[in-house]
Amino acid sequence: MVRINRHELPVSAHMLVSKMSQRTNSQAQGAYAARFRVSIGGRTTYATIRPAWRAAARGADENPMVSRNNFVLTGPESFTVVPSTDSCASDVLEMQLDGQDGRFVRHEYSRRRLTWLAGSTDARIELVTADGDHSVIELGDPTIGVRIPPGTWYRVTGSGRIWLRSEMELLDLSPAWSLEHPLGRDIVTADPSETGPSRREQETDRYLPGSALHALARMEAKAISLTH
Repeated sequence: MVRINRHELPVSAHMLVSKMSQRTNSQAQGAYAARFRVSIGGRTTYATIRPAWRAAARGADENPMVSRNNFVLTGPESFTVVPSTDSCASDVLEMQLDGQDGRFVRHEYSRRRLTWLAGSTDARIELVTADGDHSVIELGDPTIGVRIPPGTWYRVTGSGRIWLRSEMELLDLSPAWSLEHPLGRDIVTADPSETGPSRREQETDRYLPGSALHALARMEAKAISLTH
């Protein structure tokens, strides 16, 4: 059971959290990449400065499931990750990895994008391609995100405690509002021997716009409130 806060956070509290975040990040020696406006050869352009401490293994950017996250400056020394979906909705997952390879997971009706935020850098995502091959992406770098299409088998392995940002886009099913399309409950798990190849991405895969996803979430929240 999740107990939801029904009271709006005051602006003063938002400001306090922002100041605390800026103070913490100012000690990280410029942890995130930032874009600056510069003049080169008499021409004004933009230059992006990226950190040298990136924990992700070289070559991760060449994986088609990996792409760089965007950041926005929220203070003199503070940055935040820009949402990757138009719904701007995401969860933060806390995971305790036990050093053992576990079961695989896939989402039937949604695409996920996972970003490592903090914790152990002994962490990785193992994906099964549509050809049945296994691809391993090293985590430990908040500047990249891993895209997981619908029907793609994956698992998180490693050791230690990690925090992941999980963004979700729902497939636009027909009918989209049926009870067969519940939020967050399209998960199937399997042992490694039971996975087989992941399903291929299809041109017919359409995703609900952010406004429709918000409406669906409100409908589900109302339905849950009426059952308690």
